[in-house]
Order: sequence, then structure tokens, then C-alpha cells
Amino acid sequence: GVIFDMDGLLLDTQGLAHRALKQAARELGFELSSTHCEAVRGLDEENTVRSFEAELGIEIDAENFLKTFRTFYHKFIEGGPPVKEGAFELLDVLEARGIPKGVATSTERTFAIKKLTGAGIFERFTVGVGGDEVKHGKPAPDIFLLAAERLGIAPESCFVLEDSPAGIVGAAAAGMRPILVPDNGAPTEGMEELSVGVYSSLVPVCRFFEAIDLRV
Repeated sequence: GVIFDMDGLLLDTQGLAHRALKQAARELGFELSSTHCEAVRGLDEENTVRSFEAELGIEIDAENFLKTFRTFYHKFIEGGPPVKEGAFELLDVLEARGIPKGVATSTERTFAIKKLTGAGIFERFTVGVGGDEVKHGKPAPDIFLLAAERLGIAPESCFVLEDSPAGIVGAAAAGMRPILVPDNGAPTEGMEELSVGVYSSLVPVCRFFEAIDLRV
């Protein structure tokens, strides 16, 4: 089976998320840099706020901040979020080979469904798991293990496609085979060692799954 991350991997939304985070911060009277936003890539909402508090040395009204962030973010993705290059081709390849597909995202389930539906790819997946469905978000392995359970496939038989360090660490902890597709720039230190492959986009990932021996 293949388990996909969503934002930054399937959907080209990280830039919009960073913009919404910065706007929400300004509304509450503090500033976030691109470095702050990049550091929380792949984290759930609770850990995102904790990271900002630790980095800035301030206390953040989490409920108000996250509500404001969601308002801006929903506005920015109206009309459907853009899909990453190679995503549709990869889904075609996996379907042609009969490989089950799931999504494991830190985004809460209802919003994830809305985004995937708006992008025109929700129906392409057998299962999906949102960040609100597990106790511990990435980099914990919980979300990947639940996705594998819903797919009915053993963790060691699952590949995980991720763009974030948190996702790669979580997938490796789940005993799965992580594949790193960085969304912006070079892989973070240590990520290549945890991954079975590192690719510049989903396009070469298509070639990987076209060639893989399904008997293994």
C-alpha cells in the first residue's frame, strides 16, 4: 500500500498556509517569519502553537490564533487547492497496478476531505486519516498505523510519501518505508538516512512504482 501526506506532497498549499499563519499572527499582535513557518511543516495544530511559543518566548491564545488562521487559510484556497505536478499520473500508476492508496494528514478530517474534494482527487483514495483522529500527531507514528489498519495492510508493507521531517520520522517509527519528496529545497539533515528514496517531485516517483516488484 501507499500512504500519502496531503499538504506539500499532494497539494501545493504550503505557501498559502505560511501566508495564513503570518496573517493570523499579525492579527494577534506578533510576527512570524518564513523560518518559523517552515519549522512547523507537518506538525498538528497543537504542536504548531507550542513550537511558535517556544521559538518566540511568548504565550499564544491557541484557540483564537487557530480560528483566525483557519479563516484566512479557507479564504486563500477557495476554488480548490492546486495539485502537485505528477500527482494525477502517480494515482493512475498505482491504480493500474492495483496498489491501495490512503491519505494521512495532520489536517482535521473534515477540512482534509474538503480540500481533496476541491482538488478533484478525494475519490481516488481508499481511506483517509485526519490529525483529529489520533491522540499523537506527527512525528508520532499513530496516524500512519491507523491508515495502514484501515487499508488492511501490514505497516511493513506500506510506503509513505512525505515532504516533511515530521512525516518521515513518523513513517519510519511506524516500521514503514518512507519516500521523501521535499516541497521546498534540500532534505533536512538525517532525512535521507530514514528514507528508502528521495525524489525531486512526484514525477520520478511514478517511475519507481511502475518498476517495483509487487511480489516482494
